[in-house]
Amino acid sequence: MRRTVKYLKAWKDNQNIESTQVELSGIIITILVAEEFSGIDNRDDQTLLSTITNIKNRLENNFSCIKPVVPHEDLLSDYSKTSKDNLLRKINILRDRLDEAINEEKNQLESSKILRRYIFGDRFPKGEDKSTEEDNGDNSEYLKTKNPTILNDDGTSA
Repeated sequence: MRRTVKYLKAWKDNQNIESTQVELSGIIITILVAEEFSGIDNRDDQTLLSTITNIKNRLENNFSCIKPVVPHEDLLSDYSKTSKDNLLRKINILRDRLDEAINEEKNQLESSKILRRYIFGDRFPKGEDKSTEEDNGDNSEYLKTKNPTILNDDGTSA
């Protein structure tokens, strides 16, 4: 779950660098992931896609994020209609790009290009120029690393 939170924070940071602001605080990201987490063993990519899908569905049905401690405030209650619509649009785009990279693209390098260009930026590793079908259809081999999941400019994890 911690890695999924880091991936989403990295996505938010990359979006904010690209000047397409994502109005989500770290606490909102953490609460949404904790409440909608859907882990898939040894597959960070599928876990992230599944969790994002759950968050998207939840926010479309009930745009709220209740802080789990007293006074149990709704951290999304001050969002304007425009802010709400922008956030939902960005989450839909994130979900669609993840789905494209994970389930539609059959080449690891091309898949990683989608993830680097639209989601994580240069902080994400490049995949090898080979078909995922060479690995029995497992499109996550290039996601495996001994290093921390995503690095900041200073070399620390996000």
